[in-house]
Amino acid sequence: MPRKSKPTTFDYIVPQLQSLAIPIADLEFDTKNTRRHGKKNVEGLRASLQRFKQYLPIIVQEEGMVIRIGNCRTQAALDLGWTHIAAVVVPESGVDAVARAITDNRLGELGEWDWAVLTESLQEQELGLDELGWDPEELSALLETDFSVPEVDLDDEPPQDSSAPGESSELGAGSSDKQPTLTLGVEASKVLRASAGRADLSPDAYVLSELA
Repeated sequence: MPRKSKPTTFDYIVPQLQSLAIPIADLEFDTKNTRRHGKKNVEGLRASLQRFKQYLPIIVQEEGMVIRIGNCRTQAALDLGWTHIAAVVVPESGVDAVARAITDNRLGELGEWDWAVLTESLQEQELGLDELGWDPEELSALLETDFSVPEVDLDDEPPQDSSAPGESSELGAGSSDKQPTLTLGVEASKVLRASAGRADLSPDAYVLSELA
């Protein structure tokens, strides 16, 4: 009686994605990938896959079985000795496949960190540096930075312009105790709108009102 082959197990893929597993040997890396992946990127993904398993499928163009999204992840999987990877195979043209890959990479760049929440989360969690994507120097600088936003008292009278008529008041002029406090991104916008008594406006609406 012939021996039954042992079924392939995909313990390195989360159960919800195991039905999407396909042989990595059947795939082609995108030789025209617009996104470059260095050693640090691959090492970070390797560490992530080891700890969290694969929880996001890669995207493969059916024609040619070309990896359009997930080239670096697939390389990291190969480095770990994986034979299969969860993938969504999409029947689309080369033009659409390239556009999808570029759009996915570009949109990933447009997100912004909430640095205050991030530093708090990093201090609470026990994660290895290789799993985070920051090197020790970057992480140390991040954790030592104060991202708190100074409180703004809306009842305070705005400072009066002490310059004589016809003179301009320039940023940076005057004593050091009157220098503006610089904050980051959206938080800076909140402070500016609150100081102007326009906290009810969105950041875009506030800018437009100032330009009108």
